[in-house]
Amino acid sequence: MTLTTLRRLVLAGNAAALLAAGAAAWHSLQVDSSPRDPKEWQKLFPVKTRSDALETKSPGGLDLYVGAATWPQGEKPLPKTEEKPEDRAPPPDPFKTKYTLCTVFSAEGGNPFDSFAQLRMKGDERPFSVRVGDLIPTDPWLWNSPPTEWRLNDVFVAKAPDKDRNSPGRQVQAIFRHVSKDEVQILESSVILPRDLPSALDIREGTLPGQEEGVAGRPSKDQPIRIRLVSEDKDTGDVTWEVADGEVEWLGFYADDEVAQISAVPSKDAAGNPDGFTLKAVPRGSRAAQMGFIAEDKVIAVNGTPVSSTENAISVGKQQYEGGKSTFVVKVLRAGRERNYTFKATKKQ
Repeated sequence: MTLTTLRRLVLAGNAAALLAAGAAAWHSLQVDSSPRDPKEWQKLFPVKTRSDALETKSPGGLDLYVGAATWPQGEKPLPKTEEKPEDRAPPPDPFKTKYTLCTVFSAEGGNPFDSFAQLRMKGDERPFSVRVGDLIPTDPWLWNSPPTEWRLNDVFVAKAPDKDRNSPGRQVQAIFRHVSKDEVQILESSVILPRDLPSALDIREGTLPGQEEGVAGRPSKDQPIRIRLVSEDKDTGDVTWEVADGEVEWLGFYADDEVAQISAVPSKDAAGNPDGFTLKAVPRGSRAAQMGFIAEDKVIAVNGTPVSSTENAISVGKQQYEGGKSTFVVKVLRAGRERNYTFKATKKQ
């Protein structure tokens, strides 16, 4: 092959290549060969998922990131706002919903058991009075109504600047204690009325339910207990009660009947010597229960005098009262800890 022939072949190949390239370019301009499915673009242009994709507010890209917002158990739950304790409304107090304090009468400088609180019950506008040391009656308008377990323990009257005890707008309080629960309720008011309080107290000529006289001038056996808590030490368990004169009189007649309700067994020390007695059953509503005694309390002594039974304790107390004692300290052992129950009464006349 001559050189001239070789040159001609090369030129022909180049011309054919140029024609093929031109034909391909012309065809590409005539036909739309771009991906029809948007997802195909991902194959052409790979996309790197951002960690903050869920927070983006720009449109589009949902198909790319929908997997990050889906949990295996279902859709991602919305965050819940925890309710703070201070945001919760306290439930209504049933005691303060049921009773409203109208006023109090405080026997200033006198016998605290001569003090009263005047109350109203929900749905009844008639006021009724409760004496310090007494339980609120279930129905204050029935003379033989059973009592509730709420006792009026004390009343408080704020001192008036002008020393006028009937001055309007003075703050008054009535303090109630539950008989069987360690619970205190305080009712407040800012009005005080004169001494002569109209109330259910006057229904039976000034007597309270259960206080009418019994046979031969005795107090009624159903007379409710009248005591007032003076102090209570939560650390030591020591309690001091003030006992009304009427309660002392009642015990003088019916103490033996009260003792008969209580079940107790003698107790002995390691050497076999008597060292008190243990209460096994203290009926709810009994005077012993209302004074704070419970089952398994071990009574050791009365004013330092050892006692061996409930009858013996009552006998010791009576002898000391007749001898001029008016304060009685009952030493009790509860759950291995000693505590003192102190009862203060007026001296025997």
